[in-house]
Amino acid sequence: MSEYDYDYEEADEQESETTLQSAREQLEFWTEFYEEEKDEKPDEWMFYRNPFLDPSVYAYWILTEEEKELVVH
Repeated sequence: MSEYDYDYEEADEQESETTLQSAREQLEFWTEFYEEEKDEKPDEWMFYRNPFLDPSVYAYWILTEEEKELVVH
């Protein structure tokens, strides 16, 4: 299969499909990312982030609107 045989439109459609599972995986990934950031660099977390907000709030803000809608409902 050469690069000319590759269907880019089909690949874009497959990547753009958002499912509940993929939205939850994204939320979990970013929550873990922010939790690690908070644990490893507490001084930076206190300076750059609101210390009263949970890492999951920041993770939620990163999601696309479609992912947010799936996670909430």
